Amino acid sequence: MKQYIIHPYEGFDEIRFGMSRTEIHNILESPKRSSKNRLGEIIEIYEKISLIYSKIDLLVEVTFSTGCSVQYENYDLLNDYNGFKKLLNDETALESVGYFVFPQKGIALIDFLPLGNDDRVVGIFARERWENFQKGFKPVDKETLLNML
Repeated sequence: MKQYIIHPYEGFDEIRFGMSRTEIHNILESPKRSSKNRLGEIIEIYEKISLIYSKIDLLVEVTFSTGCSVQYENYDLLNDYNGFKKLLNDETALESVGYFVFPQKGIALIDFLPLGNDDRVVGIFARERWENFQKGFKPVDKETLLNML
């Protein structure tokens, strides 16, 4: 299983937010495919990750899907709910329609409930990215959520 190490608000492994597609292509293999999202941003799809670039071609967001390992502070966020618990204990999470966002860390956990869901996603994003997406998110009832995990 491929392992990635994430660095909040910085990137993952040697990939950093703010890098251009050309810089990233020099590090990673070519993407399987690319498209544009509803905002007109380019999305590049790799084996278990997707990279999203701003309109000026700089990396602003990365998502990791089930089937890989996403390491953060010795927790595998995709495969171990203890990482979710740690994040919940570290800061106030915000939630909207199945998205749990940890804005101080630049991490989002998507489709982590119900427990046992096999389509979980971990997202990381550039600091300026969150400023554009926080509308509609509400604080999580941490105690209720922790009791579910």
